[in-house]
Amino acid sequence: MSQPSVVSVNVSRLRSVERDGKAWRTGIFKEPCPGPVRVEPLGAAGDAQGDTRYHGGPDRALYAYPHEHYAHWASDSGLRDWPMGGFGENLTTSGLDESSTCIGDVIRFGGIVTQVTSPRAPCATLAMRVGSAEFPRRFAASGRVGFYLRVLEPGEVGPGDSIAVVSLDPARLSVRDCFMMRHFAQTPERASIAAGIRALEHSWREWFEARAGRSGQAATDSDGD
Repeated sequence: MSQPSVVSVNVSRLRSVERDGKAWRTGIFKEPCPGPVRVEPLGAAGDAQGDTRYHGGPDRALYAYPHEHYAHWASDSGLRDWPMGGFGENLTTSGLDESSTCIGDVIRFGGIVTQVTSPRAPCATLAMRVGSAEFPRRFAASGRVGFYLRVLEPGEVGPGDSIAVVSLDPARLSVRDCFMMRHFAQTPERASIAAGIRALEHSWREWFEARAGRSGQAATDSDGD
């Protein structure tokens, strides 16, 4: 098995687009960078997010998406020759997936160290980017959603850089299971597992806490910091 690596690093300035008769500002049109990119706790240099309620901030500083999924979407949705960064990701990766990567895992990409904070929830902006109102539904059902990262150690990352897992969160809740638990298999018993992971992005953790009947209780089961 080949060493996991960064296939592409992608950024975008804000762009104005028309959606539903209104003008929207979005940073989903990422483009690959030819060389290393500086990454700080709030994201990559030259990158921006239009809707900061759901994108950006320290717990969603970077979005990573497995390159292996591109072949699936080429077949499923006709997205052939889809450009790197086409799903809005900052890091297009090889050798990582949602089933083996867990919330709270600490991962080094080139010269930066990050922590997995949450799955990506598909949105209307993704539908606009792909040009299909139903695409987010297929995206969600597939479990091929990618994941957000917080930056623990700033630095530079570029195409071809190696990826290494620094530490594993003890709860071992995969990104895929976390996503499916919230959107497709909601049970209080399983929600308590997610609610106990301190590394989980706060809005996701609060949702699981409420589902598990633990709203307002400090999460102490697993500390991924």
